[in-house]
Amino acid sequence: MYIPKTFKRAVEKTFYDKSIVILNKIDTLDAEGDYYVESADKMDEFIGNVSFSNFKEIKEEYGLEYNIGVVISTSLENKDKINLSTLISYNDITYEITDKFESDSHLLLIGSVWE
Repeated sequence: MYIPKTFKRAVEKTFYDKSIVILNKIDTLDAEGDYYVESADKMDEFIGNVSFSNFKEIKEEYGLEYNIGVVISTSLENKDKINLSTLISYNDITYEITDKFESDSHLLLIGSVWE
């Protein structure tokens, strides 16, 4: 279904009001051969709508079987910035993007708390 750009812009202005930071991800191999993944400085950011509710419904709708920590909807323009396993930060909590779903009007990102 075709959705006009003017409608997408109106949705963005109305609903996408939270700033989410994309973090650099650093892979490290120590002297003993242990592999570590660390988050680092801010790499980029984007605006989206952040939700901490309806996890049960989202899990059922998309067939997810893990604990969801955050659900973010954002503009499709951000789809190339964010991939699976991308680290993001919102309210000083780091999340790893575990699923990414595109629709006609927006991008839905599912994340788990990253430890």
